[in-house]
Amino acid sequence: MSFADTSLIILSVLFGVYGVFCAVECGIALTMLRPELGGPAKDRKKLAFTPLWEITNVFLVFGFIGFAVLFSNGLKEVSGAVLSTLSVGFIALLTRACLALYIFYQQKKEVSSWIRVLFLLSNLAIPLSFAGAGAYLLTGQTFWQSGTGWLLMLAALLGLLSIGLAFNSTRRGLVSNLFAVWLLVLCFAVPRQLANVGGDLRAPTPLAVFVLVGGLLLLATAISDMRKAKSWVRYYAAVIGFLAPLCLIFSIHPYLVAGKLNLNDAFGAQAYAPVVLTGLFAALPLIAIGFYVFGKLLKMPVLDKPL
Repeated sequence: MSFADTSLIILSVLFGVYGVFCAVECGIALTMLRPELGGPAKDRKKLAFTPLWEITNVFLVFGFIGFAVLFSNGLKEVSGAVLSTLSVGFIALLTRACLALYIFYQQKKEVSSWIRVLFLLSNLAIPLSFAGAGAYLLTGQTFWQSGTGWLLMLAALLGLLSIGLAFNSTRRGLVSNLFAVWLLVLCFAVPRQLANVGGDLRAPTPLAVFVLVGGLLLLATAISDMRKAKSWVRYYAAVIGFLAPLCLIFSIHPYLVAGKLNLNDAFGAQAYAPVVLTGLFAALPLIAIGFYVFGKLLKMPVLDKPL
């Protein structure tokens, strides 16, 4: 395996971790705005909201900087096409950070509806802007220029909602249905996305296998729900969200930008790749701390305050 492949795997893992974490944040913002989505009041599940959720941005920063450093030869090609979508994401990132602090320090006061709406929109805009950039890598076009791009953006939105509500809601039927639609969109997007780069639709790809396994897990979840047993859909959704960036980007291998830019041509860190990769591996303890904090946040009791 080349340094370029190894780098892409590590970066995909970082973005996958960020995708799951930020989806849970989106679920929190959604249930803050619409508490009924959390389920009946008597057994409604809500996660505590604190500024500690900003730990998720560590994975985003590592992934973004790592991409810029390791695939520097492709920056001119990629940045010109995704600048507009990423600009929206960075503005949303700053907006979300300010709103997060405001909401947290208004614990004893009711937060207005428009603040909650803005908070939800900024939470969604950040990952969706990066999904738009990813759609360019996968199709070779900005997402609004192709049907496949729109499908991938829809899949990203459904994934955020599925994972977010899975961790913030007791309404298993709603979550299972969202999960099912998400997988259906992915199943429909797979052949279209592969066709864009001349892929052989008869050959198994990481994404095709990924969707197949996801479908089997969905079936198991549906059977579990019908038997009124404890639903494990949240873990299924989280696994799919984590693997999605890795499976998607390797379904167009050996391209970095489908049909336009070869992975090895874009890789500009031949001389210093071992140093950068060593640095990323050295950051694993920090990533482990991030997982620990994330686990603590999932178990943190909800503060008794009006929302």
